[in-house]
Amino acid sequence: MKVPKVRRLPSGTYRCRLRLGGEEISITAPTERECLAKARQVKADYLAGERASVACGATMKLLADRYVADREAVLSPSTVAGYKKIIKRYPHLHNRQPASVRWQAEVNLAAKKYKPKTVKNDFGFWSSVVRYAGLQMPTLRLPQIVREEHAWLTAEQIPVFLDAIYGNPHELGALLALHGLRRSELLALDKGSIWGGTIYVRGAVVDGPDGLVEKPENKNTASRRAVPVMIPRLQELADAAPDGKLYQFKPNTLYRAINRVCKSAGLPEPGVHGLRHSFVSLCWHAGLSPLQTIALTGHGNIETMQRIYTHLSEADKKEGADLLRVFFSGQQPRNSHGKA
Repeated sequence: MKVPKVRRLPSGTYRCRLRLGGEEISITAPTERECLAKARQVKADYLAGERASVACGATMKLLADRYVADREAVLSPSTVAGYKKIIKRYPHLHNRQPASVRWQAEVNLAAKKYKPKTVKNDFGFWSSVVRYAGLQMPTLRLPQIVREEHAWLTAEQIPVFLDAIYGNPHELGALLALHGLRRSELLALDKGSIWGGTIYVRGAVVDGPDGLVEKPENKNTASRRAVPVMIPRLQELADAAPDGKLYQFKPNTLYRAINRVCKSAGLPEPGVHGLRHSFVSLCWHAGLSPLQTIALTGHGNIETMQRIYTHLSEADKKEGADLLRVFFSGQQPRNSHGKA
């Protein structure tokens, strides 16, 4: 539990100031350790009392709003926006009290309308809200999540895509995704982000409760990176771009534009994330190690990259098996004497 920093007074005692419920509380003690312990206890007692008073007759909407408000300062804007979308998705729960909700029935109903991952996230949130109020949440049986593979372009399909999107207003955004950038990262780039044949990935633009929000930091520490420009056309487009953000369209516009171009060219429809995956596949086929690829893509951990590489390896094995089937299907059966 976080509390403000403890300071030593001229008298030699230690003081910590808390602000709870709009009221400032000053805590003093002979030692720093005692002062910190007292501050933590005061805050714990306050939160326990607040939760009890809120939970008494409170509706799910009130509890959810309080839960989000208490964490808004330490959560990312996209997380806050996601929580608020969940609240809006279940208006029939707003005026219900936690004890009156048949939670498993709600899960069953949601599973008929939403994807398993959405249901898991939604009821993970509602469970946290109920526990935040100091109440017990029953164990819920959630739908099984089957990992969905994003569509992506193979090394043979990428040149076809580059030809198809050439001159398109969204070409620059697509080429950035083909350099392994996330949507949030490419939206944050300005004209000064690409120079000397290098893309300097800094910051992110994410969805917030009231629209897009610019963050000075990326998704993780590995995301702050320098990526060599590998498609000359990207440098050409960046040099010709006006000052300001390099990609100035709405985020979902790029997703739709990429898929529209791919559909017209008879290619899989990968969206922005699928082009990022396509870049990883190029790294795999070029012989880069997972660690070398992470340095270019900014993935947070080696396990994620190993999983993608394993998937690509399986795809290669399947393609090889298909080629062998084609080969053998063209062979004529022979009798025991070796005659056709």
